[in-house]
Amino acid sequence: MASAERTVIALELHPNSGVTPEDIKSAVVNHVVSAAMREPHRFGNDSAVRLLQDRADGRHLLLVSADSSWSPTATIGNLGLITRIDHLGSFHFVALASLDGTETTGRTDPGRGLGNDIRLFELRPASGRTADDLAEAVDTQLATRVGAPPTRSGNVLNVSLLRQNDADRHLLFFGVDAGTSPNNESRLAALRDTADVKELGSFIQRSLS
Repeated sequence: MASAERTVIALELHPNSGVTPEDIKSAVVNHVVSAAMREPHRFGNDSAVRLLQDRADGRHLLLVSADSSWSPTATIGNLGLITRIDHLGSFHFVALASLDGTETTGRTDPGRGLGNDIRLFELRPASGRTADDLAEAVDTQLATRVGAPPTRSGNVLNVSLLRQNDADRHLLFFGVDAGTSPNNESRLAALRDTADVKELGSFIQRSLS
């Protein structure tokens, strides 16, 4: 499946001792969001900044989405005063056929809302499988659940698949409205037939407005 041109820079933030989630949010707003607004040409058109907070620890995930190449080094320099920063890499969106041309188009963009409860997975094609096989599995098992008739819990709001530039490493964002459901869990488990799956955390999205 083809990758779109839009690029996402993913950064993992590990706050220093005594630094609160509000400190992280304020720093991202002051040093990243403001830079995107002040110098849009450096970020590309329709750039977006999203901040996710892990439910289990103080770790955050910062996503900067733009349609051109962007180096975060200078812009995030001030964040290094309050947090350790791990650069997870640059990624491109992978188009999912089940979402193409539907009212859910655009929900695959992590520059947009990801859902209320967001689980993040790292995927790599299993032995003998390709990146296309992996994308097809995500499409058939998960993307078809976006916009499906509601269930008692775990309605799927977003499925976003990103592939690292020049690598087989993928990030899968799986967002639901609340909780989970056996159906969702069985579909996630089915991915293991095609991909090596590692869950990286369960997140909420922080408002940066």
